[in-house]
Amino acid sequence: MVKIVVFKPPLRDVGLGLGMALLLAWSSLLTRAVCAHSAEAHAHASASASARAAADREEQQLSLQPLGLSYQSIHRMLRDENEPTSFRGEQRYQQKRFIQTRQKRELNAPANRLNLTNRGLREYNSSSGQWKGDLQVITSIDLSNNHLSRLSIDHFQQLRQLDVSNNSLSGIPLSLADTSPALPLVSLDLSCNQFSRLSSNFFAQRLPQLRHLNLAHNRLGNVSRETFYNLLELQTLLLSHNSISDIDYETFLALPNLQHLDLSHNRLSGSAIRALQGIPDLVSLSIAHNPQVGVAMQEFVASWSLKELDASGTGLCQVPAALAQSVRTLKLSDNWLQVGPKSTFHIVIDKLPTP
Repeated sequence: MVKIVVFKPPLRDVGLGLGMALLLAWSSLLTRAVCAHSAEAHAHASASASARAAADREEQQLSLQPLGLSYQSIHRMLRDENEPTSFRGEQRYQQKRFIQTRQKRELNAPANRLNLTNRGLREYNSSSGQWKGDLQVITSIDLSNNHLSRLSIDHFQQLRQLDVSNNSLSGIPLSLADTSPALPLVSLDLSCNQFSRLSSNFFAQRLPQLRHLNLAHNRLGNVSRETFYNLLELQTLLLSHNSISDIDYETFLALPNLQHLDLSHNRLSGSAIRALQGIPDLVSLSIAHNPQVGVAMQEFVASWSLKELDASGTGLCQVPAALAQSVRTLKLSDNWLQVGPKSTFHIVIDKLPTP
């Protein structure tokens, strides 16, 4: 009789063996997963490398072909390809912000020059608060190409240049009282407005430092003796394209520094020529396209300082002998000059030789 002895291990030992088996199985599965992922990544890297190599070969082939693209075109394509959309949007925003900041600075920040051209303004008053900066630092204002009919700038006490051309002004624009201090203006452009007359003493009392005055393309009629009286520093006076017919005698004699005078395209009468004689330092004079002054020009006596004279379209029939004494450049286009008893010819431009 055989006795069978069955050994029954303790439950504790059975649990340990089962845990060990499960741990070994999990480690094996994890190892297989890692290996599979590594293989997949390697395959993906190999595919990417192959794609890049193919792209490089294609780019090299394209580079060998003449495409006819300019440097700007290539730069633009590379920029659009490499810059993200968000960056381009930010760039446009910054550019727009810079433009708005610059415009705001022109209106509200201290600067030497105030640019208000092409703003559609119909009225401007320096005391109304339209400009928020320091009025004392402004030396130049450009108000051209607006619709101004009224203007007051008496708070800009350091102003040296003022351009209000191409507006609708019909009266003196500065609106200063007689007791107001004089402005240090050096240059004043009032051209292309609707002035028909000027105050008899305005320029003398308010602008004692004025050197350049432009009143061209207005509706001025007669010029009185007091209009520019005592503008001792005036050097350039432009009065062309008006309706001036008469000028008081000695109107310009009180201007010791006047060098350039333009009276072209007016309606000057023969008697107006007297006001143009004897101007002490006058260098250039234009009376072109005043057809009624031709006869009176025969008696015109130019000052010794006059070097340039434009008498085109004045109806001259003969070159005044007195002009040959000092004038070096004489423009006589659109005139009929008599050169013989029965001969005339139309001269375009005639320059007298310099002795």
